[in-house]
Formats: sequence, structure tokens, C-alpha cells
Amino acid sequence: MSSQNVAIKIKIPKSGGNGGKRWRGLPRDPVIRAALIVFLVAAIAFGGVFCYFYIKYDRIIAQRFRSPVFSNSAKIYALPRTVHDGDKADGTVPDTPTRMASRSSAPFIC
Repeated sequence: MSSQNVAIKIKIPKSGGNGGKRWRGLPRDPVIRAALIVFLVAAIAFGGVFCYFYIKYDRIIAQRFRSPVFSNSAKIYALPRTVHDGDKADGTVPDTPTRMASRSSAPFIC
């Protein structure tokens, strides 16, 4: 047996077989390509707007927490004024304790 040498030519493409003219990851259909680009632009715009408002309101909340948070909590638990039959309840706040005592039937103690 005799051995013979056979020459084989192999052609290796440089960039995925398309000659480097197209991006490798984009689809060939122009409608799908346009939809993908629109989606990416919208996602980036949404992310930018979200980050802007997140940072804006984070700074507002941080500024409010620098001051005492519960400084006005005593006003929530204050005793409301009692209105009895015959009292004038017009929604106004009395100016002085004397007026308040004159409007109510309870005795006023200083």
C-alpha cells in the first residue's frame, strides 16, 4: 500500500459568515429589529425617569427625617372638646379658656 497526500482547502469566515457587515445579535427582519430598538429605547427612558424620581423623593424623605419625626404626636392624643345639648357648635376654636368655659356646662378650673 502506498500513501498519498491529498490537499484539503478550508475557508474559515472572519466574522460569523456574513462578512462583518451586520451585527451578530440583531435579527434580519426589519420589523423585529425596529421593535427591539424601540423596546430598548423605551426601557432606558423608563429607567432614567424612574431613577430621577427615586433620587428626588429619597432626598425629600431624608430631609424630613433629619428633623424630629414625632414632635407633633402629642397633638394627636389631645382630649377633644365636648359639645353638649344646647351648646353652639359652629366649628370654631375658642380663643381663650374663659370663652371655652362659658360655652360648656362644665365648671372651669384654672
